[in-house]
Amino acid sequence: KLGAPAADVSADIAAVKADTGEIGTAGAGLTDLGGMSTGMKAEVNVEVVDVIFTDAISELAQAKPSATPNLADAIMLIFMSLRNKLDTTNTTLEIHNDAGTVIAKAALSDNGITFSRAELASGP
Repeated sequence: KLGAPAADVSADIAAVKADTGEIGTAGAGLTDLGGMSTGMKAEVNVEVVDVIFTDAISELAQAKPSATPNLADAIMLIFMSLRNKLDTTNTTLEIHNDAGTVIAKAALSDNGITFSRAELASGP
């Protein structure tokens, strides 16, 4: 049972079409989705500041660094290469973790004209 019959089904359908037409394609007609209040924006800001300045990032594991890392992994690789032991021989560059384990390495070469460092690969 659908309920009481409508007095004018055609008029009701036209009214629904008019209401949905105002919304537009992909919600283009929506102008107020209940935006964030000043208090909500401040709370989000506090959380973002906490993540950036308080939360710790773990060192990377032994692996080839991703070509599409997340921001934390990209920053950690730079940090580890600056902070931790970095070994360079005439053929190899090695990035270590805090415990001294090689996490990533790259082949080095120099033909007297061009110095070249290969893409980083997983450690040992």
